[in-house]
Amino acid sequence: DRMARVLEILTAFHPENKDYRYDAIIVYRALRDKDKIIGHAEALKKIDPALASDMDTIIDLARKGNWEILDTL
Repeated sequence: DRMARVLEILTAFHPENKDYRYDAIIVYRALRDKDKIIGHAEALKKIDPALASDMDTIIDLARKGNWEILDTL
């Protein structure tokens, strides 16, 4: 939970940083917070359109609560 707060601060100050966004997805995956995963994945799609397909997969899995597959990514 503490790491999630740190990453939220970092992404607020550096919204275009792909690494912070991806790290946030990993942390929120561990916390099982699908809304935050989806939010950061959507942001990554805008930052780097080449990641859109991968982020769409993550968004779909998060919406469905398919944690077993998300944990392998």
